[in-house]
Amino acid sequence: MNKKRPLWHTLTPLMALGATIAVAAPDPIADACSVAGPRTVGAVLGIAEWTGEEVAIPGNAASLDAERGELFVSGGATLYRIPPETSELVVSEGRSIPVSGEMDTVAPSVSFEGASWVAGRACAGGPCGYAGGSGNGVDVSRVTLTASAEDDIASAEQITYAVYFGATAEEARDASLGEPELWVLPDYAGLWFYLAEEEVPGFIVVRAFDQAGNASAASAPLAIER
Repeated sequence: MNKKRPLWHTLTPLMALGATIAVAAPDPIADACSVAGPRTVGAVLGIAEWTGEEVAIPGNAASLDAERGELFVSGGATLYRIPPETSELVVSEGRSIPVSGEMDTVAPSVSFEGASWVAGRACAGGPCGYAGGSGNGVDVSRVTLTASAEDDIASAEQITYAVYFGATAEEARDASLGEPELWVLPDYAGLWFYLAEEEVPGFIVVRAFDQAGNASAASAPLAIER
């Protein structure tokens, strides 16, 4: 699959502007100017970029940000370990979260039962007509995963899912040995993300990562229900 910039990279920052009214979002797809996008990873794994979780993170927390610490590889993914002396981590201007000091060394387990997608339109009209400046929106697919994970320390909301794509089951399985196509956190609506319709893969594999970057085994590849 071509590694071009997926549509979800474009939609997510725009949809974050409407995060405060996400609970009223129509299902499955609505105007991306007025609803929140999927929960994406912020400063460290398990902490969302645009929300205000105040839970403590483990002393060996992992980040996707190269400026956060020392590089290590887990489950084929490149991560960065925050320095061991860190007691408080600044995650955005004026906001920090405590570091518990507790070390998380046990990997989570993951259960992946299926994936489906529903086609729709995003940003159809309104002030954010970024699609060619027309304001007419773009065709998107909302992909929903039926997956869950268990960890000895991290709660279900603080499990980060790595998602891998493939045109075939074998391709998706091979993809899960390297860097994920995307990272996503569950929210009140479950585990989901947007893709352009032409980017929806045939098969998906997932891994679960706890906040320390411990990776589950890769799931079996499953076909997306269309």
